[in-house]
Amino acid sequence: MDMATIRSKLGAMHKSTVVWFNVVGGALFLYIDELIPALVDAIPALKDYLPTTTANKIAVALIVGNVMLRTFKTSAAIEKKP
Repeated sequence: MDMATIRSKLGAMHKSTVVWFNVVGGALFLYIDELIPALVDAIPALKDYLPTTTANKIAVALIVGNVMLRTFKTSAAIEKKP
């Protein structure tokens, strides 16, 4: 792969749904320990609905979401090709 190809791929990354999903999901995963107490302080009713294993659930959601996005996006791209 030459440098021009790499630059064009990196330049188009901001248009990718999968990239945005991973960036937002990864940030949420990194800061979940700070977000949960803030959410509970802001909305006390959430205390009963936010388990301590939220980080594990977010990790699973990221994996499943990533697989689903890649499946649907790749399928759509393949169907569009002549």
